[in-house]
Order: sequence, then C-alpha cells, then structure tokens
Amino acid sequence: MLTRSSFTTKDSTDRRNINFLKMSYHIEANAEFVKKRFEKLYTAFNYKEKYTDVEYTVGDRSIFAHKVVLSVCSEIFVKQSVQYVNDIFVGFENVVIDAIFKFCYTGIIDIDMKKYHKFKELATKLQITTIYYKTINKKNCLEVLTLSNDPKSIATAMDLILNHFEKLYITKDFLQLPISQLIEIIKSDYLDVSSEMHVLKSIKLWVEEDSELRKLELPDLLRYVKLTALTMEINLTDVLSSFYSTPEYNKMINDTVASILNTDQRKNILNTDRRWKIEKIALVGSSLHAIRNRLEIFDCKENKWRLSKDFGFFRTDYASTVVDGYLLVIGGLNSTKVDCFNLEKGTKETWKPLNVSRWKSSAVTISDKSSIYVYVIGGYNEKKGSLNSVERWNNNKSNEMEDRMKIKWDKKIAPMKLAVAGHSSVVIGDTIYVTGGRTNDTKIEKTSNKLQIYSTSTNTWSFCTPMNHRREGHSSVLFYGDIYVAGGRSSNMDNTTVTTLDSVEYYNPKGKTWTEIVNLPKPLFGLSLCVFRNKLLCIGGLNGLVPNSEVYEYNYTTNNWNSIESLSATRYGLPLMAHVIPYNSAL
Repeated sequence: MLTRSSFTTKDSTDRRNINFLKMSYHIEANAEFVKKRFEKLYTAFNYKEKYTDVEYTVGDRSIFAHKVVLSVCSEIFVKQSVQYVNDIFVGFENVVIDAIFKFCYTGIIDIDMKKYHKFKELATKLQITTIYYKTINKKNCLEVLTLSNDPKSIATAMDLILNHFEKLYITKDFLQLPISQLIEIIKSDYLDVSSEMHVLKSIKLWVEEDSELRKLELPDLLRYVKLTALTMEINLTDVLSSFYSTPEYNKMINDTVASILNTDQRKNILNTDRRWKIEKIALVGSSLHAIRNRLEIFDCKENKWRLSKDFGFFRTDYASTVVDGYLLVIGGLNSTKVDCFNLEKGTKETWKPLNVSRWKSSAVTISDKSSIYVYVIGGYNEKKGSLNSVERWNNNKSNEMEDRMKIKWDKKIAPMKLAVAGHSSVVIGDTIYVTGGRTNDTKIEKTSNKLQIYSTSTNTWSFCTPMNHRREGHSSVLFYGDIYVAGGRSSNMDNTTVTTLDSVEYYNPKGKTWTEIVNLPKPLFGLSLCVFRNKLLCIGGLNGLVPNSEVYEYNYTTNNWNSIESLSATRYGLPLMAHVIPYNSAL
C-alpha cells in the first residue's frame, strides 16, 4: 500500500516556489512474502547455500543454518558455542535432529509418532520453548512445561503437575525436566502429596536418571524437601541410605531432629512445613438478606475474597455441609428444603426435604469405606422451639447422584439429651461433639455450656465435661485433634443479660478437659472458625450490632490473633460455616 501526501504551492517575491510539505510511504509485504522468505531460508539450510552462517557437525554430516532463525526458538544457539550444541546432538538420530531444525524454520513438527518422544527430549535439552498447545492434560502437562513459552499454558500445566504429582514424577517426561523446573515444582507449597516421602523419591529418581552429573545437584535439591514433615512420617534410618548420605544432607537431618527434640511436641506439629492442596474456602450462610443467596469464596492464589453468583436460597439460618463433592444447604427459616450443589459443575439439584422444618441447626458428614452419612442436629422449629431431634441421610457410595436425590431422611435417630439451637457440631471419627446452644429448658440458663456427645455406633447421647462459658451462635472446629470453640453469645435464665463473647477455648477428647487461649480481637457472634493451610482462622461475625468483615489468623507460637485479608462483604449467620473445597470448584 502506498499513500502520498498532498502538496501546496504559493507565490512569493514574484517567484513560484513549490513547497513539498510532506511525502510519506507506508509499505506492507504481501502475505505470501513471509511464508516464501522462510521457505527460501529453509531451502538454503537444506542445500548449504552461501547465506547460512553456522555449521553444526553430527557424526560425519554437517548441518548449515542461520543463527538469527534458530535464536527465535532458543537462545542456546547464540549463547552457547557450536561445540556445546554438537554435544547435545550426540546420541540422537538424524531424523530427530532434522525435525528440530525443520520446526525452527517452519513451526511444523514433522516426525513419526514413534520418535516424537525423542523429539521432545532433544527439544527440552535445546531449551526450545515455542511450542503451543491447544489442549493441556495430564498426559502432556510435563512437556508443555518444558516446550511452551505461553504463560497461560505454563500456568495450566503447572497446576496439573502439582495436583497429580504422585503419578507424574515416575514418568519419563518428569525425569527429563531441567533442574530449574524441577525446583519450581518441589518447592511449591501447593504440591499435593500424601507424604513428603514422595518428594524425596522424586529427587532420587531424577538424580539417578543421569547420576554422574545430577548427583552434584543433590544438596541443593534436598533443601526443598519439607524435612520437618518428613522426619515425623518415617524412620530416619530409612532415609539415610548411602545414596543420600552427603554431609550437607546429614547436617540438615540432624539439625531438624535436634529442633524436634528440643521443642514442645504440639508446637512442633503446628509449625511443621507442609504441602497444601490448591483449595478454596466457601463461606456459607448469612443472616443478612442482601447476601443470603450468595457465598463468600476465598481464592488462595489471588489471596482475595469474592462473592459467588446468586444461588436463590431465599431463606436464612440454613445449615450446610460438604458431601463427596457436593455442597448441601439444609433447612433454614421455616423450611425443610435441601439444596445440593455439584462443586465441579456448578449445577443445583433438590433433594428429599427434611421431616421437620428447622433453622439454626447444625449439619455434619461422616464417611466410612462404603457409606456416607449426613446428620442434621437440633435447631429451632416454629411450633416446638428448640429441638432435640436428629435426622440422618445415609447412602451407599456406589449410588449415582440421581439415586441419592431420592433418599429420604431417617428420623429414627436418638434425640439429644438437651434440645438446643444456635449450637455447633464437630466430628471426630464416628463421634459427634455438640457444644452449647440455646435451649427451652426452664431449669437452666437460656444458653448452654453443655458438651453433648453422640456415638454413631451405639446411637446414644451422653454429656461430657462442660465448656467454661455458656454459648450460642459460636463456632467450633477440629484443629490437630482438639475441638476449638470461639465467640458466641451468653444470656442468663430470664434473658435479661446478653453478652457477646470474645473468649476461645479448646477441648482435649483424651483428657476431657477445656483450656482457654488468648481472646479474639473483639467479641463476635455468628462467626465461623476454619482450618485452612494448617492455620486456624476466625471469619466474620457480629460485633454488637456491627457486622464484621475481618478475618483473623491464630498464631500458636505467639498465642495471638492477626488480621489477614478481609471479606468482600460483612457476613454473620447462625450457623456461618466455612468449608474447604477443591480449587476447580465452580462456585
């Protein structure tokens, strides 16, 4: 395309001067030009024409090429010597090497699928990272990590690798990773492993793939093993094999052991470095009508809270629990409705309703090898006041969701010793622990400090050591074997005195004792406790008449609460429940 500016003339001192104000050209190459240029370059490469500026030697053959073309695919061609690249080619067939050069010039991978693995291996060694993938899955995520330079593709591949590490680290592609990418994987806090031993094994396999060279990297790699967690999982003599007995590693192990022996066991557990699944928090429940239909979601990658879409609950004070990949929203003000959300797909279904409408109840899930049980406990009823009744839904794990939706709630479960609403429930094994709540019993205070324990195996309830404080609208959570209870509200028998609490205490099931820890930063009612990434969190609540948007994290070492990222909206509820859900959940 050619554009030409206009020009003007003017008469001055009886002479005509032509003034070319501006003349500009904008020229674009024909679309075929780029294609033909690279075809010409590729031809020159093949036929060793005079324009080529670099020669590589593979066996008894020479390969002529253009550095400017090769450098687009990998800087190794310009930063390293010809001999360095020649050494990389050693051991690879001509057809594989030719396919690499053809890709550099044309962007086309032209090789038999049987030899594609060798192509990937050579491309990895040459640090060629310009390959783009339309679909990324568990089968190709490792090669995407090494052969792509697209940031979104790399991020997607890394997520898959971290989530499926235990299956991937034994593959050939994993053993071909450069050390920089191996470190990025094994140092991640989001590496999903059932045991730190898998991280140690992955290092061992990677080093053994090229032991002569890679063993030199061992001391640096071992720095990324969470040694504190490892020493708690296995016998150290199993680790200190001849393969790992480098002086640096032995010192790291010995220092870790000494640290464990010289510190309080409980404190050590709470401060242990661990790996985390990539998960989110779903905060469910609200007494505020403006957001009652929406959840609050915490994204651990972005470190932010956000509101979910509107799910249309149209009720408040509902209980919630997570069941085998589904979120249940149960009951609510004058309601028996049970909504079920598929966390993966984001779809909503309706289950069989409760037998009795109840709000300010609690819900827990218990699973064994073959079955899943959901218990809905106590709550208020418009006719009966506080309830002592319990309903149970039970299902065989092999059933399809369509069958689960048809299962009715069993009301033939032993009633609690004391009818309560606004209480809180925690599961340890096959036992349910119900703390506090508001009661109709005229012989005791309106709020209770009772601890009621239900054995699912015997279908019986019993009282155990009461809390130090009477509470309703509080929250409880299981944290390293103890039941932590925080906040709530307390009232006397005639309900003339109501106090919002800032106290926190925990129950040790073995010793059957309650111990108080440092108070919350402020008194809170209708809050939620949550354990996320090894931290105890206190979320939301109501401070007097002021809804709270703050989130606090408990520091066991210093015995205090620190403010962290606040909610996007103030929230409190009876109950308010924080559930840890998979990161890919559609909520």
